[in-house]
Amino acid sequence: MSSTHNSTLSFFVVEDNDTYIMMLDHQIKKFISDYHLTPFKTGEECLKNLHLNPDFIILDYYLPGINGIDTLKKIHEQYPDMPVIMWSGQEDIHVAIECFEQGAYSYVVKDRNGISKIGRSIGHIQDKIRLRNENDILRAKIKKKQQLIYALMVLALFLLITLMAVSI
Repeated sequence: MSSTHNSTLSFFVVEDNDTYIMMLDHQIKKFISDYHLTPFKTGEECLKNLHLNPDFIILDYYLPGINGIDTLKKIHEQYPDMPVIMWSGQEDIHVAIECFEQGAYSYVVKDRNGISKIGRSIGHIQDKIRLRNENDILRAKIKKKQQLIYALMVLALFLLITLMAVSI
């Protein structure tokens, strides 16, 4: 994912309605100050650009061509840990359950509260990214300390062998 070592959040919005894309972009500015949104109108466009490694994806359920559920499945075939926020006009619980069964991070209905729900989901994703980054830093520090301990053990063994050889 792209935010491994920088603060700019990068994400895709896969939505065939330009008005929703503009609305999301405008409203997300209230939650995030530094981000890069890449819009796509189809699932196919999104899948072709996964190599850009977004931090997460906001994905419409109904899309022309490959639908949102099939796009979600294909995203997770390549990037099983990719957070995907499903964004849909469907209030049907069965649709939401299907999305979660396919690995959706969250399911947000396109209603008057939808944007704030997306904002909360993005906040959770940012926390997850921050924790992952902190974990990576701590793992690197542990690895360096393990290497230092190993080097000191080798040096101690060398000194012990040298002292034994001198005393013989």
